[in-house]
Amino acid sequence: MRRKIQSIRGALAFAAIALLVPARISPEENGTESARDSIDGNLVVTEISFTGLTRTRESFLKKEYEKHLGKTVSETNLHDIENDLQSEGLFETFSVSFRDIDGQSAGIVVEVTEKMTFIPLPFAMVSSGGFSAGAIVMDTNAFGVKDMFMVGGFYSSSSIAGIASVARPPRNDGTPGLSAFASVSKNEPKVVGLDNKKALEYRNLSGSAKLSVAEKITEKNMLSVSAGFSTISADERDGKPAASVDSAKIGSLSASWNFLMSDWNGWFSSATKISAEFSASKYFGLDDESELSGIVADANMQLGFQKPFISERLRAVGKIAGDFVLPQRHKSAHISEYKGGSAVGCTILPDKFLTDKIIGASIGIEFALKKYSFGLSSLYANYEAVLTKDFSLGTDTDFSMDEFCHGPNAGIRLYLSKIAFPAVALGMSYNVTKKYGQFTAALGISM
Repeated sequence: MRRKIQSIRGALAFAAIALLVPARISPEENGTESARDSIDGNLVVTEISFTGLTRTRESFLKKEYEKHLGKTVSETNLHDIENDLQSEGLFETFSVSFRDIDGQSAGIVVEVTEKMTFIPLPFAMVSSGGFSAGAIVMDTNAFGVKDMFMVGGFYSSSSIAGIASVARPPRNDGTPGLSAFASVSKNEPKVVGLDNKKALEYRNLSGSAKLSVAEKITEKNMLSVSAGFSTISADERDGKPAASVDSAKIGSLSASWNFLMSDWNGWFSSATKISAEFSASKYFGLDDESELSGIVADANMQLGFQKPFISERLRAVGKIAGDFVLPQRHKSAHISEYKGGSAVGCTILPDKFLTDKIIGASIGIEFALKKYSFGLSSLYANYEAVLTKDFSLGTDTDFSMDEFCHGPNAGIRLYLSKIAFPAVALGMSYNVTKKYGQFTAALGISM
């Protein structure tokens, strides 16, 4: 059995929602219960104050956390506030306690140490495929109100790209969130099939822009809508036509729903996450001979969980997800709609594999090794299974998914506590069905 190790994946996933960075203070260490026992439980909580802030505006936090006011001390669950602070992703350490204000009312005192939220991230890599370098500058707490901006660029022997984004998350007071994203790239995409052999290669000049609006319907439910425009200009490669990759201008609309319920125990977060997204795209300026017509739709569904068991340092992690391109009028979708294994959280497929139909599932465990001053290290292992359709373009109307792959994935993660960046992961995966392995490296993780 010959094992083929593929090139490193550089995955930058900046929406780390479910895998939260562990802070260094646990509920037992910060004296939550003793804080409640040392004060009259009948006092009404009328204010919340923050100490230790450097960049974050206290007025912003007070407005976000005023939902915890108006209850008596005995009715107030300080662990709920700890969960909220943990999910902010802004604080390295925190502690929460009560204080008696005047014998009739009480205040909540939150002491924090902030993470570094302005992050320059240069990188360079040399591999058998050549040289690549770039840099990203991001701020996850711009203006002290948890706005985010990011700008960066990448260069290699075969591609050049630039990206920029700004975002403001939805607020607890009902203010909707807004985000904008833009990118431009010139590259030579290479697509492989499940056998890891080249199926398509072409030259491409593309650009895209997207605007999104998000609203918290409840504390755990969020809806968002997006509008985008992109262009792809496909050209021949080495004198050969770009197969059925058509140059096109693409307008798209999408809507998504996200549900997240989480709880933090000082080591890990337990969480349940459900999401669904539906998008519709219309193509303009297609080549005259193109058979693509009508509106192309895409549906993505995900269900994930993580739950500590036996010990606070051990948790079970599972996920099932699917992504389906839904062509209209019996025509195949444009390649810009195709997704890889990352769309369903899969690591056992080639990183350049694309498909229009895939379902993936995984189950595994993660164990917290040790807490350090700079973060927490863990070991993880899971087993993945994928049902998919192999790569194909053209007028194929076969909706069957007759390719099944499975295999293990294991490695080490480091959750950083001093900077507002979710995690670093190094691991190995092996596709038992197709008999090849991969080394994976990722910056930032989402469930």
